[in-house]
Amino acid sequence: SEREVEMFWGLHGRIFYMAIRRFVYETPTPEQLDDIVRDAVRVFLEGSKPLMREIVAAR
Repeated sequence: SEREVEMFWGLHGRIFYMAIRRFVYETPTPEQLDDIVRDAVRVFLEGSKPLMREIVAAR
């Protein structure tokens, strides 16, 4: 569904924008991004659980 696709684009955008900040805008970003990306994925996975239940139930 559109909602499912947008969830994934949201995660992608969060990670991608860190590169934009660093390489395009040349603004400070964390030097080591491993933990930051790992946190973003964890937040996505935990947040997607209730949302996916809601999306599936609405079908």
